[in-house]
Parts: sequence; structure tokens; C-alpha cells
Amino acid sequence: MSSQAQPVAQTQAQDAFKSIPKAFMESVERLADKPAYFVRGETGWDATSWTEYGEQVRNAAKALLALGVNPGDAVCILSYNRPEWTIMDVAAMMIGAVPTGIYWTAAAPEINYILRHSQGRILLAETKAQLKGIGEQSENMRHLRKVIRLDGRVENPDQYTWASFMSLGENSPGLDAELDQRLSDIAAEDIALQIYTSGTTGLPKAVQISHRAIRAESDALNLAFKPTPADRYISYLPMAHIAEQCGTIIQACDTGYPVYYAKSVTSLGEHLPEVRPTVTFGVPRIFEKIHEKVEKQLNKEKGFKGKLIQWSLQTSKDWYGQTLNGKSAGLMLNLKKKVANRLVLDKIKHKIGLDKMRMFVSGGAPVSKRVLEAFTGLDIVIREVYGQSENCGGATINIIGSTSGLCRQTDGRRHNQDRSRW
Repeated sequence: MSSQAQPVAQTQAQDAFKSIPKAFMESVERLADKPAYFVRGETGWDATSWTEYGEQVRNAAKALLALGVNPGDAVCILSYNRPEWTIMDVAAMMIGAVPTGIYWTAAAPEINYILRHSQGRILLAETKAQLKGIGEQSENMRHLRKVIRLDGRVENPDQYTWASFMSLGENSPGLDAELDQRLSDIAAEDIALQIYTSGTTGLPKAVQISHRAIRAESDALNLAFKPTPADRYISYLPMAHIAEQCGTIIQACDTGYPVYYAKSVTSLGEHLPEVRPTVTFGVPRIFEKIHEKVEKQLNKEKGFKGKLIQWSLQTSKDWYGQTLNGKSAGLMLNLKKKVANRLVLDKIKHKIGLDKMRMFVSGGAPVSKRVLEAFTGLDIVIREVYGQSENCGGATINIIGSTSGLCRQTDGRRHNQDRSRW
């Protein structure tokens, strides 16, 4: 290939690659007035449209440009799940910077370490307590230039409230051209984001994930889940973890489904009947808690009603015991399953807010066979995903029709062996 042809080929390849920030802007244009995210208010869930969401991200991106953030610079985010987390994340990616999440429960030494190690230029923090101890050592502040506070307070000229930060972008229309150029310049191999491991075996380690990787992850999830703008997703697990970023940011930006931001992890139970999500990710302990709560309520029922409930639960378990193993349930069991659903199971699922769930995903650790079977009794199949930060979240997932049934693990070692066949 001639030297003149090489730049042309590179430009064509770059034009063909669709980054997640570019997909986000396409979702903004395509979905316009449809809801992009919801926040729980005093009387219900308050919606923000995709058009407004797009304006928020662009203003945040221009604000970062106004503060001198360059491609490759780390933008650190320390907060519980909320729209500002995602807005800052997408805005940073849009200008070629690298969003870097910090667990909201992290102690000051870990926060200091990540700020220093990532060479973070900007820090978005939620509470004053999170800022306590930051900057006590001069090397921690060598790269950090500005702090944006979500509590509405400032204590020095290097701090901004969220409103004053956003005003930098709102009042800088001249930066639109630079923003569009930065977005256009994103290359597939550029670093899109950083994930810091939990540090259970030492200091947290940075995993740098490219734009190509998050595009590939989203494409794979699209094949497995087939999400659409009609889906609903609850964001409640730590956003510093790659799995929650896949659901709340990467997939939502790419496919356009709305995200509901939980008030807290403990609020999930009250949110489920309100939101009736269709796609949700959880860790085994979440499923265990749901199972324990439902089981406790159902065991209170006695007499004929109690017997009908137990018959329905067992019927559904038997039905899935056949169908998940690729066998026919048979005419009689199919009929019993329909009766169980109509009389009992559909009502239970509606009460706990899982009646619309079509993709319930568990990851992070093995989930017990007891819990998996208990959920099939409720006519719900938990899909298990295996992966790690280094491969951008999910590597394998069990899909109905492609498994050898429920995991028959007796310990973590057997569980991992079963997974390798998915």
C-alpha cells in the first residue's frame, strides 16, 4: 500500500468505527423526547429526556475543555449512582479523556492512591466526608487541578459546585467545534475508561479499557440480551465496577433504554414494584435477599392457599428442570405450569416487581443451586455471567437453549468448570 493510501484507509476505518460516545449522540437524536433516565423524587420517578440528557453531557464536556482537560487525562468520579456520575463519564470519553471511577465506600488512603496513580486532573465528589484526608500529602495533589462537589459547597477557588461547573460549558458556545472534533478523533484503540480493582490482594490495580473493547462488549450484550429502548434498567451497584458501567452507561448509551437511579442499594426492594425493570444485574447476595424475603412471606400462608402456592412453586421448578435441560415438559406438565402461573406465580411476580423481568443476570461470584432453583419456582431464570475487568466485564453467559440446565455445582471449583461449557 502506498504512503498516500495508508492515511485514507485509516480514515475510512475510523469512520466505520462507532464509539460509545458517538452512539450516545445518535441515541439522543433518535429518541429525542423519550425518557433517558429517572430519579426518585418525593412523589415518584422524575424523568429526563434524551434531548436534555444530550445537552447535559455536551455542557459537561465543554466544561472539561474549559478547564484544560486533554485527551488521555484521567477524570476521577467518587459518588454513589446518580445522573451526574454518568454525565461526567460520557463527557470525559467524548473529549478523549479517561473516566476513572472510585468506589464511594473507599477510605482516604485508597482515594489518595488512585488520584496519584491515575494522575487524575479532575475529581467529581459527592460528599465532604469523601474529601477528608485528600491532599494531605503534596504528591497526591501534583496532578489534580479541580474538584467538583455535588453537595453544593465550595471551600477554595479550585472547587466548583455542579451548577458552576456546568455553567462553564453552557457559557462556552465557542467550544462546540472543538468538542465535535474531539468526538470525531476518537480512535478504536484509544483508552476509553479505567477500572481500579478492589485491591483485596494489595493496592488497587488500574485496568485500561479501549473504545474498541467497550464497543465489542456492547455488541456481544446486544446479541445475548437484544435490549431496546422499551427496556428498563435499575442502577444500584457500584458504578466504579465494570459490570454496572456496562448496564448503566455502555449499554444504555448504545441501545437507548432508560436508566432508573436507585436511592441506595437497600432501596432496591421498594423500587422494583415501582419500576418493574426488564433487565437487571445483581450479585448473588442480592438474589439471596430477594429469595429470603419472598420465602418468608409465602411460608406464612397456610391451609388450601398455602398448599396451592407450594404446588405452583414445585410445578414451575419441575417444568424448568425439564426445559432447561433441552427436554420436552410434556402436555400435562405444560398445562399444570399454565395453571400455576395464572393462579399464583404471575401474582407473586407482580407484587415483588419482577413480572416484566426478561433478563435477570448474576455475576461477581457463584450463586447457589438452591437460589437458582428457587427462582425457577417463581418462573424466573437467573442467567449467570462470568468475566473480569480485564475483558470489559462479561466473557461468558448461559443462554436458555444452549446450556446443560441449571449449574449443578457443589463448590466454587465445580461451578467454574460448568461455566467453561457455556
